[in-house]
Amino acid sequence: MRARRPGDTTALAALAAPAVTVHPDETLRALANRMARHEVTRLLVVTRDARPRVEDVISLRHLLTARRIDLHEEHHAERVLTLGRRRAAASAAG
Repeated sequence: MRARRPGDTTALAALAAPAVTVHPDETLRALANRMARHEVTRLLVVTRDARPRVEDVISLRHLLTARRIDLHEEHHAERVLTLGRRRAAASAAG
């Protein structure tokens, strides 16, 4: 069996490739980087035990959903902070 090369998307090559794993405490950025580096859209979440066990599977869709939530929270926080600054400036001027 030949080794998997970048861009080789045959089912047999995908099955022969070792699984790409992550740990539950890793950041979204680390997961995204690992997906890009290994050209995969799913990662196995494994424990850090001496005998690791699979806890879950993270897909690209999960990663994008989590990022969308982060962006929404950042946007909301920025709007609240902006309004607070305007009110403080108005109070100081008045």
